[in-house]
This record gives sequence, structure tokens and C-alpha cells, in this order.
Amino acid sequence: MKHSVIVSSRCVLLRDSMILVQRGKKGFYRLPGGRLGDTETLVECLKREMLEELNMHVNVGRLLYIVEAFYKARRGLTHEISFYFTCTSSSEPRPNEGHIEVEWVPVDEESLRPLRPRILSTVIPRDHREGWRSIPRYLVSFEDEDV
Repeated sequence: MKHSVIVSSRCVLLRDSMILVQRGKKGFYRLPGGRLGDTETLVECLKREMLEELNMHVNVGRLLYIVEAFYKARRGLTHEISFYFTCTSSSEPRPNEGHIEVEWVPVDEESLRPLRPRILSTVIPRDHREGWRSIPRYLVSFEDEDV
């Protein structure tokens, strides 16, 4: 079985108790961001991805989460290590590509149920309610489907 490791940087962008999510082909949410380039820092990656995909200039704040997620895929096991940062922006997202769908959803467990990795759907609302006082956090998630 093939095993691949992906490193990504993702944005936690909040406005008035709403969080920006991207909807994938299978209906799951991901937080915006993407894979690290060969010579990029995590912050450079996040700024590039947000500009390329959503036409947004973002200010990257503090690190909230380091998440190791394991996904079963057709071609083997995917091991994704993602770094989640607070971000701010004065602009609205305007996706550059037709397949990218974004929306603002409430920061609560029910609204974030489709969020992957799954662990974030409970951790983000709780940490948001508590004022982010227990961060940064290291989390591990074992997913039963490829997202």
C-alpha cells in the first residue's frame, strides 16, 4: 500500500461568529489553504493559497492547531500534517476557479459537522467559546474516507 505525506497550511478566518469554509466535491468542508511549496514557509504558503484561490490578501496571526490526519484513499494511505493559523482580511472571498465553493457558516458543532478533519468540528467551536486560551494544540485524526 502506498503511503503519501502532505504538509499544508490553513486559515481560520472568523467574522461575527462565522467561519469561512470551502466545500469539496463530496460535500465536506475544509478550511481554506493548501499544500506547501518546496521553498515556502507555512505563512508564505497560506498567503499565496488565499490569494491564488480566493483573491484575498490575508494577515496571518497565531498558530492554533497542528493536526495530523490519516485518510484512506484509493491509492493508499494519506498522512496530512496541517498547520492552522488565525487570519484576518478586509476583503471578501472571490474564488478564482469554478470548482472552489466557499461560504460563511456559524462556529458551532452542528454547522461544522461536515468539516474535515472531523476533530476540528468540535474543537474549533469549543476553543472559540473559550477565547482560544488552550492553544496551540496538537491533534490527531483518523478519517474513514478520503476528502
